[in-house]
Amino acid sequence: TDPFGLVGDSSARASYRIRDAGTYSLLVGGSNGQYVLRFHSRAAGSATSLQATVAATANILPGSQPQSFSFAADTVNPTVLTLSTSNPNFTFVAQVYDGNGQQIAALGGSTLQAANLTFSPGNDIYEVLVSALQSNMQGAVSLLVAPGSGSGVTPANPPTLAPTPDQSTPVPTIPSA
Repeated sequence: TDPFGLVGDSSARASYRIRDAGTYSLLVGGSNGQYVLRFHSRAAGSATSLQATVAATANILPGSQPQSFSFAADTVNPTVLTLSTSNPNFTFVAQVYDGNGQQIAALGGSTLQAANLTFSPGNDIYEVLVSALQSNMQGAVSLLVAPGSGSGVTPANPPTLAPTPDQSTPVPTIPSA
């Protein structure tokens, strides 16, 4: 299942982040039928900068585009990114990218209320895109970057988090460049 697809929507979805300017081709194949392609773009450098220990809020309106935030990893200590919502009727999705534009985490699901990601010390700048799970939802997501502990480990694949049945959320650790 696609954690960024709309609940109950059987449409296919592909999300790509193109870092460099240029000309790209998209080849669509399969059975005969009609295709609708939607492209979303945003200006480079439009991310809101997160400062350590200062909470920020993404106020998400129905139909709005994902909001972009960025933060720098601490060069000496691990950095923890916390995302949460206090509205039990609102769920969000978040995509985290490293400084090279590679997606390193995808957080989402119909029960996601909070998640923590730990980043290893380094010089990387990370970007976080936050949006509602369903386009007709409205709510707020709190983002907080704070010092962490430990050294961090490399995940085998970008993690997708969903709370466990007891409502605790697994916490992956992301390495920094």
